[in-house]
Amino acid sequence: MARRGCYWVLLLICWGVISAQVNKSNLSGIVRDPSGAAVVGTVVKAANIGTGAVRQEVTDSTGLYRFILLDHGFYRI
Repeated sequence: MARRGCYWVLLLICWGVISAQVNKSNLSGIVRDPSGAAVVGTVVKAANIGTGAVRQEVTDSTGLYRFILLDHGFYRI
């Protein structure tokens, strides 16, 4: 009987891990000019080819842009 209880506890732990998974991705990059210097304040757009949804981010002081929690699919930057 104790063994059956252990299986239930293991099942509940695994269920919590499985249900916590998300179907999203992150995408980041750095915008640089031809000399290699970071380009600050550039608007970068990510367009989902399948849905047509467009998101935009602005590069920070290091030229970094970051798209967080994008839906899965093919994107055009």
